[in-house]
Amino acid sequence: LELNKILENAKKEADKTNSPITGTEHVLLSILNPENGIKKIMPTNSKSFKDSWREDGRMRLQRWTDGCLKHGGVPLKISTTEDPLTVLSSFFSKREVL
Repeated sequence: LELNKILENAKKEADKTNSPITGTEHVLLSILNPENGIKKIMPTNSKSFKDSWREDGRMRLQRWTDGCLKHGGVPLKISTTEDPLTVLSSFFSKREVL
């Protein structure tokens, strides 16, 4: 089976780290798109993958920001380390009431 082969390879990659806390879930991320059935296996342990993923995310965020500004929107970026309630409250308290 394809799944067994994928898990076997992930196990080998995890074993290469020589870390007692690294498992196959740290090496591969499998994503299944339920709309079209396409499955992607992502090598999350790869430096080049991480770099590409980070750059792609940065570019998507920039395109979104540019699109908001172009159409008169006010982009609000909330970091995963921030408290969303605090950031949203601050954002809306500064907005002008129409």
